[in-house]
Amino acid sequence: MIELEVVIDDFEHALASDDLVRVSALLTPLTPGQIIELLERLSITRRAIVFRLLSKERALAVFEGLDPTLQSDLFRGLLDEDVVALFAELDADDRVGLLEELPAGVAQRLLTCLSADERALTATILGYPQGSIGRRMSPEYVSVRPSLTAADAVRRIHDRGARAETVYTIPVVDSARTLVGVVSLRDVLLADPDARVADIANAPELASATDDAETAARRCADLKVLALPIVDHERRLVGILTIDDALQILEGRRV
Repeated sequence: MIELEVVIDDFEHALASDDLVRVSALLTPLTPGQIIELLERLSITRRAIVFRLLSKERALAVFEGLDPTLQSDLFRGLLDEDVVALFAELDADDRVGLLEELPAGVAQRLLTCLSADERALTATILGYPQGSIGRRMSPEYVSVRPSLTAADAVRRIHDRGARAETVYTIPVVDSARTLVGVVSLRDVLLADPDARVADIANAPELASATDDAETAARRCADLKVLALPIVDHERRLVGILTIDDALQILEGRRV
């Protein structure tokens, strides 16, 4: 295992010269613990750059190992104009080679901090391509676990629904945020209070965050669903597309 002290100067030099390919290569042999130690030594903006160059799996491990203050600092850094501009200016091939999607939990928390216009401006940081539904989806949703009872689900919707885009279609996710179903508010309200969500949920219709926005909007409209869950490549929930937003996308394409 390589010692962090051996490569710290190389990191500083690569970051100072915006050599992201070099930074990515230097990260490869480091353990998540060493990366956390590295992040603790860096400025907020450089911390964000390093974190964004991690593979999705390692980014999740590192994020979960950060204390809450560093997690908050990381979000600030990811939204920094200079950091956003640095990744936006990458050659398209380099961007594909260097940037994976952010972990679903990190992406959802980051998106929740932003307005719709800000989401569009920072979408490169999230790893969603130009014109994709990931740049138009909303992170403001209520989800439920399949093990909850209908009564528990109603309480969760009541507690969190005011901050959601819609409460009429509720994604059902497991402990890893994987989308396993959807349940309507009507079915939850009319079910036996002790019925499990798993027993009243339906198979989900969905779209990938990297899908073309118009294609996803057309799918939502054609299915006549009130909301379409949006997932990452591991089928983890990252947002929703409401029918109102879908129709707005389609109307915009007709102008």
